[in-house]
Amino acid sequence: MSPETISEVTRIHAEGTDKSLGGYRRRGLGLVIGDSRMGCTGQPDESSFGHAGAGTSVAWADPVSGLSCAFITKALDRRRPMSSSRFNK
Repeated sequence: MSPETISEVTRIHAEGTDKSLGGYRRRGLGLVIGDSRMGCTGQPDESSFGHAGAGTSVAWADPVSGLSCAFITKALDRRRPMSSSRFNK
């Protein structure tokens, strides 16, 4: 991707309460921006970005520190509250 595309995807496009998951979120285009719950190094800022799957994966990048991480599992943990009614339909 071009630097311009990366910049557009990783800037904040929506900010506020996520009515589906609850809690305050900052979103880029398909990504969560600067969210400490996602395992950022130190204090997250607007340059860190990533996304978590439905309890099966997470990927995160922190351009300031130069670190990135991806964790993928093979199955959804149906015991987790998030996996109940939303995923059993």
